Amino acid sequence: MAKLPADIDCIAWYPMRIAYQQWSRVKERLDREGVCNFLPMECRLIERTKGQRRYENIPRISSIIFIHDSYRHIYEMKQGEQDLSPLRFYTRPDHEDNSQREIFAVPDKQMDDFMRMANSTDTSVVFLEESDYLRAEGQRVRIAEGEFAGIEGVIKRIQGNKCVVIRIEGIATIGWLRVDVNKRLIKL
Repeated sequence: MAKLPADIDCIAWYPMRIAYQQWSRVKERLDREGVCNFLPMECRLIERTKGQRRYENIPRISSIIFIHDSYRHIYEMKQGEQDLSPLRFYTRPDHEDNSQREIFAVPDKQMDDFMRMANSTDTSVVFLEESDYLRAEGQRVRIAEGEFAGIEGVIKRIQGNKCVVIRIEGIATIGWLRVDVNKRLIKL
């Protein structure tokens, strides 16, 4: 069993796993209940049978949804609602004891920055593979101007460009590839 959060009544952003192809039903139920949630989506051209093609909104991160609520309330909803039973709390290795796993929450500032960047229509914002991000340590920075002013991340060289990267450990990494490092960044 995974280690529970220190305060189970504290409202936080919890990354949750969704059973295969259940994302629309789960999101619809959370929206109907008024539970704040975030599912990064993209519009993609999908080819169907007999050469039919159409645009569909699909999740950018496979099988993950972020829910902003208390652990206790999410747990109670999962137990009582059939539509929410496919949800599973996302875990990571416990920082104090690597042999254990812990349920964790994403800090509000990090989640706000991630959502701002993920919701952008800017084509220079890309979701990255872990291997792109983990090559070398980077400088923590804050974007000082423009559409992403106030967003904090790490400066990295990816695809030949310097970019600001926001990483939610083990779940998703997003980067802004079009950064003028001399004008737009403040070192933290």
